Amino acid sequence: MLQADSFDDQLKAKWLQDKAEEMNLSLPSEAKEKLLQLAGRDLMQLASEFQKLALYAGESKSITVEAVEMLIARTLEENIFALVENVVYGRTEKALRIYYDLLKQNEEPVKILNLFARQFRIILHIKELSRRGYSRQKIAGHLKLHPYAVKMAEQQAKGFSEKELASILKELAEMDYQMKMGKMDKKLILELFITQLKKEPKKQGPAKSLAFCISKDFLHTNKNDSSESFFRMVTQKFIEQSRLSAFADEIFL
Repeated sequence: MLQADSFDDQLKAKWLQDKAEEMNLSLPSEAKEKLLQLAGRDLMQLASEFQKLALYAGESKSITVEAVEMLIARTLEENIFALVENVVYGRTEKALRIYYDLLKQNEEPVKILNLFARQFRIILHIKELSRRGYSRQKIAGHLKLHPYAVKMAEQQAKGFSEKELASILKELAEMDYQMKMGKMDKKLILELFITQLKKEPKKQGPAKSLAFCISKDFLHTNKNDSSESFFRMVTQKFIEQSRLSAFADEIFL
């Protein structure tokens, strides 16, 4: 019987490698790390997901990182991690797809925003600790994160200065306040934040950089006016300018 709670990360990684060799499967290190990140909380889950991937590999006898990302279910936190990663690397279309999927799953924009802030705090902490000379393993222990998550966040951190990260966190805090006070359309403001995040990071904070597109006056919620039609019109224009017109009809879910 598998004793799930007796395995640490290194033993789980060795178990995966042994199983792959036993089944004559190719398991590259990146795919193994990704699998451990997504399904490594306990060995029973890991074994189940590995079996699924082995069946999917079929005659190719190869488990790829793409297969892991496609077949392994993500938690909300992992979806936010993927969303941030896509934003950092300029893959706005994929980032918006994840965001729309989360909205369709009835995830609250405020909750998504708070997890956004958590991920950017992690990126900032990792950047600071790396600058101080901490090893990846030490950072993982200090922040209580999987080493693979630290590795990926280290790469994300390269896209921002500490000043930019602090600015993003400040803007996210302001957005959280505005959302909770009911002064902004929750879905729209977060969507525009995602769209704009990497476009002009050095000129101004993300939320403020949206001013050229939508006047703050129009972000006030008012059920008695036709603000929704205005949101749709302006956002569609904005998205078309960003070459994302395919998503224009998905804004108001």
